Amino acid sequence: MQTLAEIIKEYRSEHNLSLREFSNLCGVSHTYIDKIEKNRDPRNGKAVEPTLDMLEKISLGLNLTLKELLTKLGKIQSNTQNDELLKKVNSKEDDEINELINRLASLDLDDKDAIKKMIDNAYYKAVNAKKE
Repeated sequence: MQTLAEIIKEYRSEHNLSLREFSNLCGVSHTYIDKIEKNRDPRNGKAVEPTLDMLEKISLGLNLTLKELLTKLGKIQSNTQNDELLKKVNSKEDDEINELINRLASLDLDDKDAIKKMIDNAYYKAVNAKKE
């Protein structure tokens, strides 16, 4: 897993692009790209946290999809990882789990997000209870 700074620097080096040339490809200011590469905002000394909109612009400059960039950054799992997780679930041949997955698939995005949060909370609660 690479940092955004590493990905940008590597791409610029491989394509012999200056900071300004790369920033023009992305459609963002060269000063913003510089902040990302240095991972520091000189105004406040804090690390730079690009918005999703900025990541999308940068992904275009990198000739990647947003999904590919987020995968490289370790923010989302690759399809291969997701497929492996599904295989593990399905290999258990647990009818209850399969039924839950089918029911979840039929829900709208807001309901899926709400259920995901509930599952995450229950999971962390169970893990913490085992530690005690």
